[in-house]
Amino acid sequence: MKGFLNFGVHDGVQDRRKNSRLPLQCPLVLWDPEEGSVLRTSTDNISCEGFYCSSPRSFAVGKRLEALLVVPCDGLSGNGTSRNLVLQCQVHVVRIDQKRVLPAFGVAFEIESFIVPATNVQDGLALLA
Repeated sequence: MKGFLNFGVHDGVQDRRKNSRLPLQCPLVLWDPEEGSVLRTSTDNISCEGFYCSSPRSFAVGKRLEALLVVPCDGLSGNGTSRNLVLQCQVHVVRIDQKRVLPAFGVAFEIESFIVPATNVQDGLALLA
């Protein structure tokens, strides 16, 4: 994952994380294969190693999930049409933040591995892009 989406975004606050974050709202689908539950949300920010999102439910630190992350690709060279990059990821929870407003939790995920499906897949539907 090194080098993927490594942007130099700083908000003036000392961040203990080793990689810069990009404030970017990307559609996100989280699936728990053990429970069969699905959660649709969006990222608050992303980095080259993971992402942070809001969630109405909490997860245990270390919990492994599947994720579909839709990254906008507008404006990238060689991308003549407006398309999105869909990443199918294996992720695990590294931090949970309790919030005072809904959705009640902030969840930090680390991406363990990802693939770019040959045919982009989003929410279980094939996209003909």
